[in-house]
Amino acid sequence: MDCTWLLIKCIDPDGAKLTEGYLKGPLTPYHFSKNFYRTPNFLTGELNFPFRFGDVLNLNSPTPETTALMSIMDGVAFDFISSLHVMKFGEMTFEVSRPCPEIYSQIQRTAKENGIPLRKRIGDIVAPGIQLAYYMTPATNYVKMKMRSAQNLQKVTGGFSFEYARMVNPNIFMMIPECTTWFDPRCYDDSPSGSKLAETVDYVMRAFADSKKLVGESFEKARQYPESDSPFVIFLSEIVEEIQNPKIGVIDPDPVIMKEELDTETTVSQKISTECRADIYRMFNVGASIRMIDHQTSRYGGNPQLSAIREELQSALDDYDKQLKTKYEVRHYPLRNLVAMNLSSLLVAIEYSKKTSVRPQLYPN
Repeated sequence: MDCTWLLIKCIDPDGAKLTEGYLKGPLTPYHFSKNFYRTPNFLTGELNFPFRFGDVLNLNSPTPETTALMSIMDGVAFDFISSLHVMKFGEMTFEVSRPCPEIYSQIQRTAKENGIPLRKRIGDIVAPGIQLAYYMTPATNYVKMKMRSAQNLQKVTGGFSFEYARMVNPNIFMMIPECTTWFDPRCYDDSPSGSKLAETVDYVMRAFADSKKLVGESFEKARQYPESDSPFVIFLSEIVEEIQNPKIGVIDPDPVIMKEELDTETTVSQKISTECRADIYRMFNVGASIRMIDHQTSRYGGNPQLSAIREELQSALDDYDKQLKTKYEVRHYPLRNLVAMNLSSLLVAIEYSKKTSVRPQLYPN
């Protein structure tokens, strides 16, 4: 293809180590929840590149992983960048940094050829399975909203890899195959569901309400015990802060849903993928809370108070899992198909970027 690949096998070894228990199987939402950890935003290598816009935003606290990425990217002329995302339920979404209708059908075909349905996502979807990814520009999002006098914005600690890359090449293209893990057979059903989008949105809010309350209260009860250096305490501190003091999303803005959209009827696939995703996602932070207590107990020993908190969390997680199994038939996509789809879509995106990216001539002869 007349191109050079620079492959970073793992940019978050600490996070990978803390989640490797899931990879040993079984590959179920419950086992994932029991091994759940997500590196906090301020420690994520891909989210902490230097970024400055006058006095509005001045960020320069790269993590060691960010610095490692910068050392690779600096001085290298490249037209395309990607990172691999996974963990979602439902259909496939290809995240793009700009509209690229010339390749929509080609990217969509990589999913169809591997038997993976395309997500008809609520919000910023531009074609089945294609979404304009605003999370690729979190620092830019912050500046734009701040310049419009927006208040109570989510804190950002750096720019995304795409923002850093386009300072070197303003025409660079990014496509992220946001790979789904699980699905329900009804995700293939595009017939009318008989219910409105407003009902699904309401369901999602109710599904998360109890779990957020439980995680927040459990964390407050457990934080009196001395373990501030626990990766789970650090991770959940950020989550609980978001629960207790909600901010306007900047790093991953919520999709804008118009009132007219709320009155439309969803398809079966839209309803199931959105509602089941909520039922699965609410399990994750509950599982991380259990891990936080287990980590504490392994280092300092247990006590009746922590045991009671853990029992309540475990009971909730088991109940969520029971509801999940009752309402859905959750299956795992074949790994071979996921890998084939990801690789095929990346090849399409690379070929497109070579044709459309015109590198700036910084020092003309």
